Amino acid sequence: MFKGSMIFAPNPTGILHVGSALVYWLTWREARARGCRVVVHICGDKQHFDTPDGGLGMAEMVNILDAPYDEMFWTSDRMGRYYEVIHQFMETGAAKLEIMHPAKIILYGDPIAEDVCWGTIREKKALLWSQDSFNQSYVDGTLCSAVDFIDFTTPMHIRSIVNSISIPCETAIMRALDYDPPLYAHIPACIDKQYKKLSKSNSCGPQYEFSHWAQRFGSPKIVRAALEQLVFRNDGPKTWENMWPAAKTQI
Repeated sequence: MFKGSMIFAPNPTGILHVGSALVYWLTWREARARGCRVVVHICGDKQHFDTPDGGLGMAEMVNILDAPYDEMFWTSDRMGRYYEVIHQFMETGAAKLEIMHPAKIILYGDPIAEDVCWGTIREKKALLWSQDSFNQSYVDGTLCSAVDFIDFTTPMHIRSIVNSISIPCETAIMRALDYDPPLYAHIPACIDKQYKKLSKSNSCGPQYEFSHWAQRFGSPKIVRAALEQLVFRNDGPKTWENMWPAAKTQI
């Protein structure tokens, strides 16, 4: 019997790189240790892609790591659920439509709240929905994440430290729905030798694509250990409390 699910949520903007594989592996490892399912949420509309995973190379990464996931879905598969929550907020008056260019739906929380990421004080609000200049509508990714955490009973979420900026909005949405947010674990962002953050969309180079990088190691066990060395200290037990405090780790 599973005790909830942990979610890996990549954007389909290119082949998964080393940093993406690191997040997936730590998510998979922690999920299995907690007795949780592993769920992959591809952040996009599958109608715009020709492959089941949007060209991410999920199947190859999973095979290299020998770490299969339990479920995969696209944002577009759950759009009805996300709009259901937006309508709920609108009906209760918690969220308001702001008529501007572009139009937005904003969830307002406490008048003043502490931004846990940057240590500043600002108005607590979360973007739920918006339109672009072409009148195309979009559900914000923070709403999708918050609703997924609730629906999949997510006890912990692992991602790069550069994504920590999403915490205040996700927390505001979940608490407005009377749910507590999950435990967050932010790992160092992987950078290349030019100190450029690895990204599927910034042409970080094929040498950093996970399938290419992993060729030197061979077995899944060795690949897993090599990934962990990018994050954990070598002079103590490998626990979340013993992670490198630095914001980035060089490949």
